[in-house]
Amino acid sequence: AFLAMFLPCKSRKIVTFLTALGCLVTVYIVATALHSPAPLWGDVGGVLTVVSWVAVGALFSYVKVAIAGLCRDAGALFMCGVATQIGSAGGALSAFLLVTQTSLFQGYYVTCDG
Repeated sequence: AFLAMFLPCKSRKIVTFLTALGCLVTVYIVATALHSPAPLWGDVGGVLTVVSWVAVGALFSYVKVAIAGLCRDAGALFMCGVATQIGSAGGALSAFLLVTQTSLFQGYYVTCDG
């Protein structure tokens, strides 16, 4: 988001491309979560997972600020905030239901015998 102050994006095509790129990296993150605790691709997979989390955080932060800038220019900043809050609530609810009500994700517990 800090980069957006110095490099603002006014192009919808670039915002769409960055969103799609972030979604592709998110698919990798979900795949690693489903294969947990063993990382995909061995030792390189652990590093790639950390890099992908950082990349997704940076991409979506930049996209969020860029979309807010586009909405501000269009006079729809309030509706942008409403959509952001609804999306956040929907994402939290769906993640909660996937983790607690399905068996897609398995717990990994470390025991300390000593």
